[in-house]
Amino acid sequence: ALTGLNRWIVLAASAMVAAGAAVLVPDPLWLTVVVGGGYLVHLLGDILTTKGVAVFRPLPPTIRVPLLGDAGSARETVFVVCMVVVWLVLTFMVVVPGM
Repeated sequence: ALTGLNRWIVLAASAMVAAGAAVLVPDPLWLTVVVGGGYLVHLLGDILTTKGVAVFRPLPPTIRVPLLGDAGSARETVFVVCMVVVWLVLTFMVVVPGM
């Protein structure tokens, strides 16, 4: 879906975020933990869809718990919005001490 100018905008934004993280993150281990955690959460989210995840591809077992329906469904959108709100609240509580 990313073609032409959109692809370059996403690439430039990604490069700026990566450069900012490289400069601002004091410990490289923290960045590794965050990226690994994001990857794990993404896999868990895919498991909750009807297609699931073929963890040991090309071997046959696919792990799926289709609670959210198809990817891009209204249920998935509501779930993701709720999780982002929870993430924002928790992040705000960590960043602003005393909350």
